[in-house]
Amino acid sequence: MTFDLSDFRTLSKDLERKKIETIAPQLQLLKQGAVVAELLPGVPAWDTFLSYIQGAIDTTKGQYIALQDMLSSPSILDADKLLQIKVNALRCAERIAAWEAVLGLPKELIESGTKATDLLTRMETLHADDRRASEPD
Repeated sequence: MTFDLSDFRTLSKDLERKKIETIAPQLQLLKQGAVVAELLPGVPAWDTFLSYIQGAIDTTKGQYIALQDMLSSPSILDADKLLQIKVNALRCAERIAAWEAVLGLPKELIESGTKATDLLTRMETLHADDRRASEPD
C-alpha cells in the first residue's frame, strides 16, 4: 500500500482536528475567564481587595528599601546577619512580584480571553471550510 499526497492531507487534517478538539475547551475557559474579569472592576469587594494588595505592596517596598540600605551599610560585618538580610530582601522582592501579578490578573485574563475568542472563531471557520470541502457537490 502506498501513501500519496491525498492520504497525507487527510492525515494532516485529522491530526489538526484532534489538536483543535483538545485545545478548544481550554480556550473556552479563557474566554469565560475574560467575561468574569471584565465584570470585576467596580465591584466593591474587588476594589477593597485591590486596596489591601496595594497597601501590602507599598509596605513591603518600604521594608525592601530598608533591607537594601542595611545591606549597603558598612556597620554590619557579621556574615550570618548579612545573609539573613539578603534572604529577607529576596522574600520581600518575591512577595512584591506575586502581589503585582495578582493586580495584573484581570487585565491578563481579558487579553487572553480576547485571543482565545479570536482563535476559536478562526478554528470554527477552518472547521466549517473543511466540512464544505468534504461535502459532495
